[in-house]
Amino acid sequence: MTTTEPTTRHMSDADLGLDVNRTLRSEAASAGDSEQVAICDRALDGDQDALAECFRVIDAAAAMAD
Repeated sequence: MTTTEPTTRHMSDADLGLDVNRTLRSEAASAGDSEQVAICDRALDGDQDALAECFRVIDAAAAMAD
C-alpha cells in the first residue's frame, strides 16, 4: 500500500486577483452598478487595464472602511 502526502493548493496572485474580482463583480451586480460589472467582466476576460481599475475600486473601498 502506498501512502501519499496530502497536497495543499495555494492560490497564486493571479488566482487571488480573479477571486477578488469575482467578489467585486457580485457586489456590484447586487448594487445595480452595471458599469462596474462590465469592468469586472473585462478584467475576468484578461483586460489588464480593467483589472487595475478593479483593484483601484477595491483599494478605495478598503480605505473607506478603515
